[in-house]
Amino acid sequence: MKNRALLVLLVIVLVVSLAAFAACKAEEEAPQEEEGVWQWPEKFMFGVVGVETGTYAVAIGWMTPFAKDTGVTARVVVAPDMNVLIDWLKSGALDQTSVKQSGQPWIETNKELATRDGGPLQLRALSVGGKRDSGWATTPGSGIETPYDIKPGTRIIYPAYLGPVEDAESQMGLIAWAQVDKEDIVWVPCSSTSATARLLMDGKADVVHVEDATHSMWLEAEVSPRGLAFLDLDAKADPEGAARYRAKHLTVQFAIITDGCPASLGNYGMTSMGPYLVMDFTDPELTYHLTKWLNEKHDLYKDNHPLCAAMTIENVMTLAETHYIPFHEGVVRYLKELGVWTPAAEARLRYNIDLINSYIEAYQNAIDEADSKGIEVNPKNKEWEELWYSHRDPLPALHHGIVE
Repeated sequence: MKNRALLVLLVIVLVVSLAAFAACKAEEEAPQEEEGVWQWPEKFMFGVVGVETGTYAVAIGWMTPFAKDTGVTARVVVAPDMNVLIDWLKSGALDQTSVKQSGQPWIETNKELATRDGGPLQLRALSVGGKRDSGWATTPGSGIETPYDIKPGTRIIYPAYLGPVEDAESQMGLIAWAQVDKEDIVWVPCSSTSATARLLMDGKADVVHVEDATHSMWLEAEVSPRGLAFLDLDAKADPEGAARYRAKHLTVQFAIITDGCPASLGNYGMTSMGPYLVMDFTDPELTYHLTKWLNEKHDLYKDNHPLCAAMTIENVMTLAETHYIPFHEGVVRYLKELGVWTPAAEARLRYNIDLINSYIEAYQNAIDEADSKGIEVNPKNKEWEELWYSHRDPLPALHHGIVE
């Protein structure tokens, strides 16, 4: 009886021991999350305007390998215009967005953006959305060879899908160079990027902005019956005209076109690059690790689109030293770790943040004054518009370049 009881006890001890061993073994074999390792979010949402644009193609170019490499579910979200993208960015529905304009209207708060819930935004920059050669085109025989050949009645295409014509920076820059009033131009609205070339080919417009000279639609326009010719934008020959253009389109640089359709090559045009946008409240860990990935994994995507090749740290630093949108703190942290952050970039960062804060303070003061005087805060109210501009205009204007 005693032997039987002892045997039962030994069996129980053996079972318990085996169970404990199995549990320990399972615990040893279970994957352990290394402390401090960055965990990418499950989803990453990136916004663009339209699917026919270079920004969409560039986004696909780098986001496809990004999703494959990190396991993130990355989505390109298409919006009808930049105002929608900015609203989605503000609400947190987007993590990041490309920008068709330079970001200037959403800091300066122009026209329809001047609502009670609107006002200057704490936008932040992340990476470079590509570097592209661009210019202004017409048709051979139009008689338009330089900006000064643009006269009252000239038909110029503008991107109606981005907003009102006065917010079209390139268009306002061109007529500033030409010294023609906005009201004297026949503005031809277009509904998409691809529609711009078609309007020119069909003879419905005289002048069109070529946003990306490498786009296939310009090669199509060149071989069409009407043909394609580029305006001469020689900034060295006419620095005053170029300065008037640059005052309307802050980030443009004038240069000879070296990458584009045959008709564009060798002409005096423009080159430009701008940042992707996030908000100041965007997770700095996300912006840090995304900037790091874009740099360290550049070989995975640089050949996927011509503009992807320009998404380099060198170009990021060019923007950091010259652009008026401050780079996000997570980006700055990574650039400092790389040892590439410069005093010029730090000065530009501090200047940009202080200036945006000044715009925000001025906007609140304008709203307070409007409320005290019974002025309706409505972008359609001329009295409110003039009041806001009276607070904004004494402030330093946004500008491109190195600050002292």
